[in-house]
Amino acid sequence: QQQQLEQVNNDMKEQQKVVEEKNDTLKKSEQELEQKAQDLALSSKYKSEFLANMSHELRTPLNSIIMFSEMLQDNDKKNLNENDVKKASMINKSGIELLRLINDVLDLSKVEAGKIELVIDDIDTKELCEDLKLQFEEAAINKKLTFDVVNEFNGKLINDRHRLAQVLKNFISNSLKFTKDGGITLKVQEVNNKVKLSIIDTGIGIPQDKVKSIFEAFQQVDGSTSRQYGGTGLGLSISKEFAHLMRGEIILESQENRGSTFSIVIPSIEDKDISKSRDNFNIIYKDTAPKELSIEDKVEVKQKIIDSVKEDCDEDVDVDDDRDNITAKDDIFLIIEDNVEFAQVLKENVHAKKDKALISHTAKGGLALARTNDIKGVMLDLGLPDMDGIDLLKSFKIDPELRKIPVYVISGSEREKDSKLGGAIGFSTKPIEKDTVPQIIDTMEKISNKHPKDLLLIEDDSMQSEALKEYLSSDDIKVTIVDSNKDAMIKLKENDFDIAIVDLSLKDGSAFDLCEYIKKYNPQIPVIINTGKDLTKAEEEKLKKYSSSIVIKTASSHNRLMRDVNMFLHRVKVSEKIQVIEDNISFENKKFLVVDDDIRNIYVLSEILGSKNAEVITANNGAEALEILDKNLDVDMILMDIMMPIMNGYEATKIIRKNDKTKDIPIIAVTAKAMPEDRIKSLEAGCDDYITKPLDKTALSGIIYGWLNKK
Repeated sequence: QQQQLEQVNNDMKEQQKVVEEKNDTLKKSEQELEQKAQDLALSSKYKSEFLANMSHELRTPLNSIIMFSEMLQDNDKKNLNENDVKKASMINKSGIELLRLINDVLDLSKVEAGKIELVIDDIDTKELCEDLKLQFEEAAINKKLTFDVVNEFNGKLINDRHRLAQVLKNFISNSLKFTKDGGITLKVQEVNNKVKLSIIDTGIGIPQDKVKSIFEAFQQVDGSTSRQYGGTGLGLSISKEFAHLMRGEIILESQENRGSTFSIVIPSIEDKDISKSRDNFNIIYKDTAPKELSIEDKVEVKQKIIDSVKEDCDEDVDVDDDRDNITAKDDIFLIIEDNVEFAQVLKENVHAKKDKALISHTAKGGLALARTNDIKGVMLDLGLPDMDGIDLLKSFKIDPELRKIPVYVISGSEREKDSKLGGAIGFSTKPIEKDTVPQIIDTMEKISNKHPKDLLLIEDDSMQSEALKEYLSSDDIKVTIVDSNKDAMIKLKENDFDIAIVDLSLKDGSAFDLCEYIKKYNPQIPVIINTGKDLTKAEEEKLKKYSSSIVIKTASSHNRLMRDVNMFLHRVKVSEKIQVIEDNISFENKKFLVVDDDIRNIYVLSEILGSKNAEVITANNGAEALEILDKNLDVDMILMDIMMPIMNGYEATKIIRKNDKTKDIPIIAVTAKAMPEDRIKSLEAGCDDYITKPLDKTALSGIIYGWLNKK
């Protein structure tokens, strides 16, 4: 028995040894897997960084190509013949096509990294088919092909319209590319409670052994096909990933030399599907109908309006200033301040400089004085009785006749110091020190009298910098180019620049430190970030602290740069290179309220209306619009965005229509929501008409003219 026990004991020791060896092996395997996971994460990080940098490196030279070719295409100097202009046009189109390819690569990398967000909305398949036919029918006719639409689906599809359209466009583009005879059919039908959208062609077809490979990135049927038909093979790879994100699948049916059918089958994504999909990607649901405010919310909004309404000043009749003894030789400074005592303190400082001062205690009076006098500078308070000072600042910066005037903000609060004071040359918080006001006046005089303005361009790509220099240079703008952080800091110490355009990726590193340096030592200089890099949300938030504007390099980004430069340099007129409506319609003596939460849209609409001699006031949401409208009952028309925070356009329109004082003002819905049902909802809410973004300037002008002249 003792021998048996010893044997059992030995066996157990052997088993324990085996178990320990297995545990060691398992531990090593876990460590290897953990290391591989870390390596994979690091690889993914490097890949993302590489793609972000690659986008910058490719976009920058392409931006120059597009900009130069567009300038040649415009032929402003009339020194190119028709053939030269045609060549420039071809270069421009090729550059834009290359930019589209770069965006495709970035789309693919974003999908793989799980950074794509779906925007869920109701999809009208009939409207979607009409859009696709309108876009591709002409190309089909040019290739002597037919383009037919068969829509057998009458139900409701809820998914991402933009991604679905992108997949179908890829399918149609491929069919057009690989089809010589016959035609293409877009077919929509319901299959097993899902929607199947198919593109059927009579093209070259795909061999069975190649079906799987064509959905891989940069793959086509074979090398000869690639050479004959062109393309990179990215479209189908992106389409496959988008289909997966939309909870669907792609089905391919094809016979060699007899045609192909590419189908995407997707479901309607309901609320219950959110939890299933959140691990892989984000879903954003669009509001397809206006949300009714609760009684408590409505009372709060109404109380806010009542609390904010103060008695309007009588056009500054009793103000003690220099308006009655101004001569043509005087330099005039405008003080817009509702505190009478502090306004007098500012006036005394102006007199100490041997200059004259005009005072207004209201925004409306301040604008009137600015338009009727040659103002050297404005000292602006933000807390005014009839308009928020930030909105008044916008009015100065978007008015072609007023934007030349430097505006310095003096406020009792720092609430908007960093985020919304684009266009102001500086900011001081009350109470201000005795020596500050003379310094403010000196700064405004210097800016107002300086000619030309100095622009510092920090860009390490020589072709891009030369293109921008030629594009931005004029009689009143001198451009200085540097290509590194070090040289930029040297130039900033040597010269007084009025504005800086900064590329993020420079030859001696990132420009984040440079932006921080400018913010710290030259806070008066507006900084425009001009980059080809796809910014993360963290990078964008960081840059907003240091910059006045961020421009991503695209095919038309140079126009945006020109607009921003004009605004921050206080130039009198918008450059002729920015297109405006060329018809004879005038909105003189007409007053418009523009309601939009995107400052860029406000600028665009204000430029359009300002070019027609209209007066423009603005609001950032429906609640602000109601407040402003209560004080501006002489508004002739309202241009209303729909999707806004706090109070959307639907709700604001309904409240305006219930007010006897405002119910007859024409309201035009200006929105990115393009569905036919959205038009119906806008009209039901009380809008008189509807136009979608991006805006057609001539169409908008025509709609406005029609409603202003409607009896």
